Amino acid sequence: MKRTLVIELNEFNVGLLQQAAERFGLEHVKSVLSWSHCDTYADHDKEHEGLDPWCQWVSIHSELPSSVHKVIRLGDVDKLQYAQIWERLGEKGVSTGVWGVMNARRNDAKLNHFFTTDPWNFTELPFPEAVAGFFALPVYYSKNYMDLSFLRALKAALITLVSTVRQLPFWILWKDFLFLLRHIRGSRINTCFLFGAFELLSTRMFLKFRKKHDPDVCFVFLNLIAHFQHHDWKSLNKIDDSSRAVFSFLDRILGLLLAESGSERVLVLNAFTQKNVSEDAFYCYRQINPLGFLQRIGLQPTRVEQCMTNDGHAFFSTAEACQHAATRLRKALIDGSSAFTIEIDVRQPARLFYQFAFWGAADSETTLDIDDESIPLFSEFALHAKRTGAHVPMGNAFFKNLELPPTTPNYEVFKYIWP
Repeated sequence: MKRTLVIELNEFNVGLLQQAAERFGLEHVKSVLSWSHCDTYADHDKEHEGLDPWCQWVSIHSELPSSVHKVIRLGDVDKLQYAQIWERLGEKGVSTGVWGVMNARRNDAKLNHFFTTDPWNFTELPFPEAVAGFFALPVYYSKNYMDLSFLRALKAALITLVSTVRQLPFWILWKDFLFLLRHIRGSRINTCFLFGAFELLSTRMFLKFRKKHDPDVCFVFLNLIAHFQHHDWKSLNKIDDSSRAVFSFLDRILGLLLAESGSERVLVLNAFTQKNVSEDAFYCYRQINPLGFLQRIGLQPTRVEQCMTNDGHAFFSTAEACQHAATRLRKALIDGSSAFTIEIDVRQPARLFYQFAFWGAADSETTLDIDDESIPLFSEFALHAKRTGAHVPMGNAFFKNLELPPTTPNYEVFKYIWP
């Protein structure tokens, strides 16, 4: 089996990367963009209804359209009834390493040496256990950053720190720390910057495990560009210097991943891409404390699992309590329109998916109305982002030392690599 590296660079826009590469002199980004290219396309065309990474990456990994695998929501991968690519490769005697992939399961795949997934996945633990500590802070922060507990955040940070220094040499950490310091000047120290810094460190951990186990095929997932496009892509035709750090992080990460690629087969793909919508008003709101909100409106979930943006899964002790919650949430209105999208899990009737479905501009007078109660919106929700990038179904794959057709559905890409 030829060694293969799959870099899943979530949602990247080719034109944006080309602009950034030229403006900031990103040699590794330029190199990838010069490789052979394949156009891909997703099997959905509407965001929040299937044209989302937690659905389309499942399509790619299972090599099936979403109409077959039926995993549409983040957190629903425990419903997946089909083998994923690392399971199929394992059955053929091919060893794998999987790092950070979106909405995925290990399923005790044969010859899988390490496996980690996105921080919102509440059904899958990192493997082996030795790597779990590294993700303690990212998992806590990504789910709770609207309402952080200082003590819990500190505990998670210490666990991540200890895990990191046990796994990585000091000189590597020092080099990356100096790199980070060089890029702080003139940069916005926001979630995009923190995302880039974390994914650089995460790449170091991936490379450590890859070197240790030397699997035939590796998958590594990167989300920093998708995050930038959604939050900070201010103009279609101009990139300012404050964005330099995010793209420099990407260039450094690609340099590390490709440093020893040689004759190795390498694929960089995005599942689908984004278009710039900075001129349009498109707002995304996130619950400050999901469990507290549901309790304050009279519901009694046993737990809530917050997803990436404005959605989550609520679990109840009985199916009746879940049905009551669905009925109450369906009554919630903003400006006379439904405030939530609600789905009850057919196989788990005490589990409810809900998504805040208001996308307009809000102010201090905006209220969430349930029956005779009016709740000030910003007492329970905060503006997550005024979106600057939106999903579109076209995607891209850049590759070297392998062959792909000029165009293909995204879920068929791997079939050309591993027939």
